[in-house]
Amino acid sequence: MPVSAHSAAQRIAPDNTNTPGSLACLHSVAWGCHTPEVIFRPMKSPKDDHTILCWERDSIPALLLNTEMSSILVRDEYPNALRDIISVAQCHGDLQQDEPLEAMEVDRNNRFYNPFVDMPPFSSWYLAAIVLGNSGIGKTMFLYYDLALRTLAGLPSMLQLNSEELFVFCNEGVFVLPFPRLSQQIIEFCTHIPHFVWVLVDSTLHPKGVHSTLYELYCSHSAFILQTASPRWDCTRWRNKTPRPAITFWILNSCDTHLWSHQRPPEHQLTLWCKKYGASARQAYAYAAHVSLHAPDIAHLIRSLAVDKNMLTTMLANACSANVVDERSHDIYVIAPVPGDRMRHEVRFAIPHLLFALLEQLEAGLNWPRDTA
Repeated sequence: MPVSAHSAAQRIAPDNTNTPGSLACLHSVAWGCHTPEVIFRPMKSPKDDHTILCWERDSIPALLLNTEMSSILVRDEYPNALRDIISVAQCHGDLQQDEPLEAMEVDRNNRFYNPFVDMPPFSSWYLAAIVLGNSGIGKTMFLYYDLALRTLAGLPSMLQLNSEELFVFCNEGVFVLPFPRLSQQIIEFCTHIPHFVWVLVDSTLHPKGVHSTLYELYCSHSAFILQTASPRWDCTRWRNKTPRPAITFWILNSCDTHLWSHQRPPEHQLTLWCKKYGASARQAYAYAAHVSLHAPDIAHLIRSLAVDKNMLTTMLANACSANVVDERSHDIYVIAPVPGDRMRHEVRFAIPHLLFALLEQLEAGLNWPRDTA
């Protein structure tokens, strides 16, 4: 049955003043046109050529509210990650360790390559793929990249940005559907969702997991769930109760994927920032012009780690299980797999300057009176 026939479905009209409307603009511009140039555009820079994603004027600021972003930079990791996800999903659980992923080859000579075009529908043995990464590296943008490619190919998708509702992209348009609460509502919900749909779940902000209703879609509609999340157990523990396993991927590079429309800080300020706090694009463009305003916050975080021995112990203990216990930790360190061994994890400081600052605080703390330590 069509999505529009669902009793609670609300059609979203194109409108570049809010997130739902911007998503509808993407659909109206790109659905099934098979012409990637309408939303993916080349951008030349002094050092390299890039591809950006932008479907209409002011579309990205409307999509990402309270930002000054002008477009989304398509990183090289995106097509590679999507290739691996599709390859493993098509293996029906038979992929052996160290087996090459050849189900989908990325055409590196084609900047606008879309793997979903002419790809036959498939029912994955896996319920989901989870893409993990630390703050500010572009996990949410990876979902929008996937959504844009599926929209160009005219394939149905759903997008979960909160725990209350879903956006549905289909040949009829863009609709918002509330998650059902009763068993009868679940049946109605599933009967109106297209077959072989991809469900894109952004767990970086509000939803801490995948709604249980989506498990039903897997059983009845061959749905495939793609979740992005920080390495926190409350975001991924939902998979412990699912009928099929979920595969996990990591996006490690510490760089952001937006393009700022406002004037960037001068080069000498960016250089100073990188020496002190690392090369995180999100923070550099936000604070590099005013380093003195950010320095007290970082100093406070380092003192907190040095003074609160429980916090420091917890940080180190959780590194081995890849669980980030405090979101503010991203300003100082990240947790990531050990190179060559993804079963073990380690703490990486953004820059030696921050590590030495913490060590100095710890050394000073050894001489503090016992009642103040």
